[in-house]
Amino acid sequence: MRLGDLWNERPDPVKVDRALALVLTIAGELQIAAGGIAGEERLGPALLTAVLGLAVAYRRAYPTLAGTGAGIAMGLSIAIRGDPQVISNAIAYLCALYGLAVWSPPRRFALGIPRSWSPISSQARCTVSARCGRSARWW
Repeated sequence: MRLGDLWNERPDPVKVDRALALVLTIAGELQIAAGGIAGEERLGPALLTAVLGLAVAYRRAYPTLAGTGAGIAMGLSIAIRGDPQVISNAIAYLCALYGLAVWSPPRRFALGIPRSWSPISSQARCTVSARCGRSARWW
């Protein structure tokens, strides 16, 4: 087999997704273990990193579930604890939403996208409301 023949073969997309999920999960866990960005409490961001890694790994087989689940998990994490600022979580979240947008049938996409955004929108309403015990400022 020649080197040129290797370039003509396309890798299996499912294996690429699983390898990407593994790399993103390990990178996120290492960033959380190093401690600087995720803050003092590390259990929540560590679990979120694992959930988003699973969403990336299975986004081709179950795109609606992966994208919606990633959106709900990320939204709840931000609503409960705040944004952990883990870089691999943002990449995994966008990869899972890409799976929802591209590989889901239109009807499932229409049902999944509002559910993935609902925790984020409820947190945004709570942030600017005085009823939530927070300041009504936008910054």
